[in-house]
Amino acid sequence: MAKEKTTEEVTTEEIYKFPNRQSWKNALDNAPNDAWVHSRQLGGNRKSIYIPIQFQQALSDILFSECDVYDEKYTLIANEIVCTVKIQILPSYPNSEHRTISGTGAKPVQCKSGSFPESFPKGKISNALEYNAPAARTAAISNAFTTFGNVFGRNLGRAVSSGYSMNKKNKKSKDGKK
Repeated sequence: MAKEKTTEEVTTEEIYKFPNRQSWKNALDNAPNDAWVHSRQLGGNRKSIYIPIQFQQALSDILFSECDVYDEKYTLIANEIVCTVKIQILPSYPNSEHRTISGTGAKPVQCKSGSFPESFPKGKISNALEYNAPAARTAAISNAFTTFGNVFGRNLGRAVSSGYSMNKKNKKSKDGKK
């Protein structure tokens, strides 16, 4: 006689970081912590202001219940490797739906000194693609996050007002009256 198996019903409890969509959007619209913002000189008087990927990934763990790269494509253009990623995210609030964000990053492929882009792959250093592909992927992921919210650095280097309103009642006329 076969013994009958009994199964217990397993319940899982979902834990969300935000109680609703609006509080999640407010968190995305926050300015990034000043300690996270880095800059590097580009030459001349120009500089790049950015948030390093480790901070962006930590923020994604807070803001999203799920964050998975599900599609990535690599292309060689001259002597650069270009990576495009699609990331599926699930915001961390009840009844949220999956969203897709995408980004592109490029890194030059390491070549011997004196090599010209038009002669690529001639002059390419061994294993250069193996080393440069992850850097291009990281840049693409960072680009996807950066375009998604202020907290990831979307508005770094821009003069933006956090008090912007679409409400016409708040706008003043040219003579200073509402």
